[in-house]
Amino acid sequence: MSTDDDYTRDGHRCLTVTEEPQHPGHGRRLVLEWGDGGYITATVKDDQTGQRIGFRLQGDDVLTMAAAVREEDLIARAAALGVDAGKDAASWVFDGNTTEHAYRTVLKWIEDGDPAMDELADKEPASSEDDLLAELNVEWSEDLPLADMIGAWEKNATEAFWAEVERLAREHLAGEESQR
Repeated sequence: MSTDDDYTRDGHRCLTVTEEPQHPGHGRRLVLEWGDGGYITATVKDDQTGQRIGFRLQGDDVLTMAAAVREEDLIARAAALGVDAGKDAASWVFDGNTTEHAYRTVLKWIEDGDPAMDELADKEPASSEDDLLAELNVEWSEDLPLADMIGAWEKNATEAFWAEVERLAREHLAGEESQR
């Protein structure tokens, strides 16, 4: 995290903090504004999704909000890493020697939900708890929403894997058709 700006707006102190992204487009920005009556308004913006979350807090609510934002942030970051891992793993399914028949077969399996897809399941990405924490640059603690983080990673990795396998197969076959 880096403090980008400490300024005054409408007589209130504001602080903007930006997380340096590990992957381009995956950063988050937090803006804190101290208001009248001891209130703090916090706005979090996710660069990847464009989603904004805002809170108006006072006293102990600030700590509760910070913990909730951290949990949601960790789950969202784990999900984004899962998408990246799924796409990366899918890139290994086909190679320069893959036949047109194999591309068509895989597409048919996907379209039909054929159990034969299990043949590709060993290429799906896998991550250990330790690997995920290392990628997130987070130390293990009892307070981590670890089950949710792992669940988000696995769900997004699997969905991205199959979507990318399908996209690659369709792209290859469309290229074959245009060459005819």
